[in-house]
Amino acid sequence: MSHLSGPASFLANNNGKSVKCGRPFPILMHGNVHSDLMNFRTKNISTLEPKFERKKGYRYNELDHGRTLREQIFFLNEYQKKSWLSEKDAVAVLQCPHCSSDQLCISFQCQLCSSSNISRGTAIQHDYCGNIDLDHKYVSPDGSLLCRKCKKALNAIGVDYLRLGSYYKCGKCGALLPTISHHYQCFECGKASTQEELKIIRLPIYSVNHEILKETLDRGSNLGATVTELKKLGINAIPYGSISGLSKIKHTFPLLIFDNKELPLLVVEIIESNNNDNNYDELNLLSFIARCNDAKIINKVLVVKPSLDENLRHLAEINGVVVIESKTDDPVLLGLVDIIKQAVHKALEIA
Repeated sequence: MSHLSGPASFLANNNGKSVKCGRPFPILMHGNVHSDLMNFRTKNISTLEPKFERKKGYRYNELDHGRTLREQIFFLNEYQKKSWLSEKDAVAVLQCPHCSSDQLCISFQCQLCSSSNISRGTAIQHDYCGNIDLDHKYVSPDGSLLCRKCKKALNAIGVDYLRLGSYYKCGKCGALLPTISHHYQCFECGKASTQEELKIIRLPIYSVNHEILKETLDRGSNLGATVTELKKLGINAIPYGSISGLSKIKHTFPLLIFDNKELPLLVVEIIESNNNDNNYDELNLLSFIARCNDAKIINKVLVVKPSLDENLRHLAEINGVVVIESKTDDPVLLGLVDIIKQAVHKALEIA
């Protein structure tokens, strides 16, 4: 059985446009968001805390959703807005001002001549002549301490000399400094920054609000009505199923439709749009498209409440995504059922 070629193949009257469903249906949460919340619930996760990972930097390991720290922060903010999470503490992290990476290489620079030819050690001040230098400069061949400036021996600490603590010495200009400038090189973009130019980002530590989480997940259980209608039609539908992509990453979708050979035929993504923040909608859409491409899913349906920005609808359509818009909540997803039924029948005709 062959896959469909795109939205036009099963919505002949759609002409590549988004569908405004005549019958309203409830909008459930983004598939991977649901996966995150179920993960919090089933594993009884009470705290989400950023952890440093070798070669990756800081990540929230409890999340299934979000491949980069930036994506994770974005969706964690949304979770907090919905009261699923509450901030209780935070970790401050330095980031590259050019690409926001937290993977930085630090080197020293002389505050006077900007040279990176820097050595560090404990500084000694010889009270007799006032000479100040790093301790290894006072060590004579026999191991005793000798001032190279006045050639006198240093015997008793507190009498002949003082230890001033850690100092830095420039190998170019010879300056001896108690503090030094830091030079930051980004592993990701390769650009250099000063400490003043770096961004400081707070990575919150969250507590999970399990009571609110339970209410949210229980409200989302009405997806079963759609599955029931599809199964009456003999259509193999799996709610909140996962597919492994070429990357070996498992992608979760609110609804998966399989053909007779148990191959994924169509996926449905359901999101609640934030018309005040197109970045949120764009990231959801791009995530959906990327996950479908990784899982080699050709037929894609995106259910949006209440609507999607015109430019984002166009982006969806050119990527073969059928967009359905709804402005109300209704427990029966008949509009979605009709579209899936058309897709399956078209697939049978092609086969």
